[in-house]
Amino acid sequence: MTRPPRNERGTATVVGNAHSIMGLSNVQDSVWELLKWLGSDEGATGSEYFGWTSWPSIIEHASHPGWASRFEGTNVHDAIEAWAEEGHNFLRLPEFNEAWGPLQQPWYSALRGEITVPEGLRESAQILQEIIDRRPEEHRE
Repeated sequence: MTRPPRNERGTATVVGNAHSIMGLSNVQDSVWELLKWLGSDEGATGSEYFGWTSWPSIIEHASHPGWASRFEGTNVHDAIEAWAEEGHNFLRLPEFNEAWGPLQQPWYSALRGEITVPEGLRESAQILQEIIDRRPEEHRE
């Protein structure tokens, strides 16, 4: 099992909580058992994994105080509720095709260490706001 690919500076080159099981591995069954354990209550909330995961793989764990308390004062609970209701895998807005590529550029710049994460978030938010500002008045709710 391996974590997401990293560049020469050790910065992740993909976004998300991704793991891969190598096709030629002799221990694929054991790796699957580990991944299942990480998704269990014991593995997720009772291990160090819960401290460094960017987003729990199970909605119940995202609502757990041990994870959600790190985001006090943010809108993370709104995201958890939307995820629980509809399971948003992708950006959901009418301008998806127009927005997706440009919104990703600041993220990838931050992952490569070219800009800071706050700068990447700010740039991405500005791009999205510019796209939303072009909406007809009747679609701005």
